[in-house]
Amino acid sequence: LGHGHDALALFRIREHAKASGAGGSSARVTMVYGFDIMDEALTSARGLFAREGVDEDRFTFVRECHSTMDGRVNNANADASGGERNARVGVVCFNLGYLPSNDRDERAVRPRTSIDTTVVALQKALDMVRVGGVVTVVTYVKHDGGADE
Repeated sequence: LGHGHDALALFRIREHAKASGAGGSSARVTMVYGFDIMDEALTSARGLFAREGVDEDRFTFVRECHSTMDGRVNNANADASGGERNARVGVVCFNLGYLPSNDRDERAVRPRTSIDTTVVALQKALDMVRVGGVVTVVTYVKHDGGADE
């Protein structure tokens, strides 16, 4: 999730597509789920969405590893559909690495994504994405561990 800029951009793209009639069923509500292990990231992303006027019921940001996404999204989908637990999502975007900061010393000690959890999360994303959906992975190779990602 990071600071939430990519999540907000995807939200806006979906909303624009729906408004123009290019986004499929207008009955389908745009919902953003964001996962991060850092409280600072969650606070930053929530603040960004609030400043941009996104209703709080349109996003869920949780302090969990991305490898738990299927449980969180499936449970929300089951609640919304009256029991159907097989979430089908349109887009899953992975932004790997660490929470950006201008402070080099701070960046050096921040948690980074794990190869093991990312592989699990990618498999779950592929299982969850609907036909015609998209899964993207953005990596930053210039940090420690970036080449492994």
